[in-house]
Amino acid sequence: MTSTVFGDWTLRCQAANGTQPRLCEVSQVIEEKEHSQPIAKISVGRPSGKEMHVAVILPNNVSFPSSVHIRTSDKDKWGFELAWQRCIPGACFADAVLPDATVTLWHGLDTTGTIVFQDAGGDQVSLPMTFHGFGQALDALNKS
Repeated sequence: MTSTVFGDWTLRCQAANGTQPRLCEVSQVIEEKEHSQPIAKISVGRPSGKEMHVAVILPNNVSFPSSVHIRTSDKDKWGFELAWQRCIPGACFADAVLPDATVTLWHGLDTTGTIVFQDAGGDQVSLPMTFHGFGQALDALNKS
């Protein structure tokens, strides 16, 4: 496993292993400031080798039916929507294909965004994330 940091994003690659191809992703871990513990993770990559996907891992205290939204700034009212895929003890996963237009938009950003979802009580939760370094990390991902 190798990793390289670009701003607030990390490129991680797992070496090819026999029949398994090399797998890479760019990701950002969101931590609780008071405890320095990870509470969420956002990852972008090509798990099938073709389409770009974005995945978010969040605490399992979520509300159904609902979805996850990645907003690029305070002015981005709706953001990019991800559908819940599954929950396991300790985490829930949301995923979506990332269209080329969204990849291009995010590539050029250096803003603070948010990951927005509903908790089990129906309250909206916003977790801060940043696009600082995302473009550079994505360029490195595309070369790997």
